[in-house]
This record gives sequence, structure tokens and C-alpha cells, in this order.
Amino acid sequence: MTDTKTGQRVDEVEVSHSQRIEAQCYELHHAPPLGALLRVGSPPVYAVVREIWHEPLDPSRPLAPGEYRWNLRTKSTPPTLSFRRC
Repeated sequence: MTDTKTGQRVDEVEVSHSQRIEAQCYELHHAPPLGALLRVGSPPVYAVVREIWHEPLDPSRPLAPGEYRWNLRTKSTPPTLSFRRC
């Protein structure tokens, strides 16, 4: 996904639904800000970031102290605002 303000790619789409998109950020703790307008794909679909969270890469494995930096991922969920059918 691309931030429409900066033009930079900010995260990668993992799951898409008709009403929302789930994306994993490229870097831990570097999610686009809440309210950021994002563009996805071609033809473009626009979405606004409404939720940001961290989750383990492997939910079945408990994290040891100090290990969170290498075993967490930052994700965001922007709802879909508009799209165009081809």
C-alpha cells in the first residue's frame, strides 16, 4: 500500500475483504498514522487507516524477555473507501 501524502510504500496487503484490508508493515513500529489515506493496486482502491496493532509472528510460541523485536509484526486495518470495477 502507498501513502497518498508521501508517495512511499508503507505496508503489504495480506488479506482483503470488501469492507477492509489487513496489511503487514515493512518495519516494526512504523505503521502509517491513524487517519492516513492509502492507495492500493491498479486500478486504485483507497482506504484510511483506522486500527494498528502488534501480533506475534508465531502465535503458538511464547516470547522470551527481550525477544519481542524479532518475533512481532506491526499490522494495520484500513477500511475500503472506494473502488472501481474494470
